[in-house]
Amino acid sequence: MLKDGGARSVHAACVHGVFASGGFARLAAAGLASVASSDTIESAASAYSAAGMIAAAVKK
Repeated sequence: MLKDGGARSVHAACVHGVFASGGFARLAAAGLASVASSDTIESAASAYSAAGMIAAAVKK
């Protein structure tokens, strides 16, 4: 829908990348330019670390 509306590219981001039942492949097949998730659940989309925020919360 976004591309039909004129978007040149579509990107997605999430915190916990649970890509069950081939979800990551389905997102890629749908035409997403990129998918980025935290490393709280390791996957091909792990693009940033949540370690700093988790450590800060534990220290409180």
